[in-house]
Amino acid sequence: MRRKLALLLSLVLLLSVFTACGKKEPAVVEDDGPEVVDDEPVEDGPEKPTEPMGELIIGNTTELSGDWPPYWQNNASDKAIWDFISGQGTVDMTFEGEYLVNDTTVDNFESEENEDGSKTYTWTIKDGLVYDDGSPITAKDYVASVLLWSSPVLSEMSGKPSYGLRYVGYKAFTNGESEVFPGVRLLDDNTFSLTVDPEYVPYFYELANVAVGPTKWTFYVGEEVDIADDGEGAYFTGGFNKENWKDYEAKLNEARRAIPRPSSGPYVLESYDNASKTAVLKVNPNYPGDYTGQKPLIETVIYRKVTQETALDELSTGGVDLLAQMASGDEINAGLDLVEKGGFAFTEYPRAGYGKLMFQCDFGPTQFLEVRQAIAHLLDRNDFAKAFTGGFGTVVNGPYGE
Repeated sequence: MRRKLALLLSLVLLLSVFTACGKKEPAVVEDDGPEVVDDEPVEDGPEKPTEPMGELIIGNTTELSGDWPPYWQNNASDKAIWDFISGQGTVDMTFEGEYLVNDTTVDNFESEENEDGSKTYTWTIKDGLVYDDGSPITAKDYVASVLLWSSPVLSEMSGKPSYGLRYVGYKAFTNGESEVFPGVRLLDDNTFSLTVDPEYVPYFYELANVAVGPTKWTFYVGEEVDIADDGEGAYFTGGFNKENWKDYEAKLNEARRAIPRPSSGPYVLESYDNASKTAVLKVNPNYPGDYTGQKPLIETVIYRKVTQETALDELSTGGVDLLAQMASGDEINAGLDLVEKGGFAFTEYPRAGYGKLMFQCDFGPTQFLEVRQAIAHLLDRNDFAKAFTGGFGTVVNGPYGE
């Protein structure tokens, strides 16, 4: 029977990335005999390039759809492309998972606790920030991200308008009850503020709540729409609202898949072939770098579909250079076998999430508590986790990964 199950088991899956690299020969250690000194000069490894060069082919078993903004769908591969072309946000993250202010983008920021329990962050961005085409990035572009991706127009188009979920006035704005968003203020060309609703204060990862990046809103809704603030909150001009959403539907749908498209991130989406599910990205020459100022050093990135059955064969024969998110035990073990042969490396990391069994509780046998309890009692969670993940997973007792 087809039946979705959940809440009994939560799994943290370990994902692995297998990358082709230079083959390393094992060192040979002799226990006996005289010490032999090798006078041959040791060759240094390759120097780190100072300019972008070369090409990297990434394979993923999740095929691209070509619907790039992550507000209508939740495709991991499309999101990867979106991340390649998005950047210059107010907040960045270290490799250790720590949120911090992006000093490459932000000139100054201040936070203030308000009497009603809300908290306001005021951001001033640096002069000279631009998109890949050289057009300027201003405070309006950051405000536009919150307004556009929280707009009731998205709801009418079956999108997910949740960008400003944690800001004061979100519900009235996203429902179309108000065209003004009081939790988002446009203060001048370089300065804007975000006020977090008391419901979300305090929060350990508070910076994540005020992490916003720029959006070139005219690309999505046209030049006739602007952003203004009369002192009560930011809003769109030009009639971009719930009542007129049909007037913007075609433009938004075209922009979702359009190439070329504005890039604020390290790469520019140069092309996409729907037949082969392959995207080609080139370095964005106007990208200022991440929070450390680091810029990309790989000139071309090709992101393409591979099948689960042949992915590792393609890696071993040079069809791809990197396989991302290899999640099953069979895939990981096959990859480790490839590493053992030499010429390849892998990175193992915990998935930021969990798997689960979910009960359908409104019909069928599982609508009864006793049936659900019986299944839970009979299921050996540890054995199930081992069988499901091939040994590359652990049982957790709540909706959290590692």
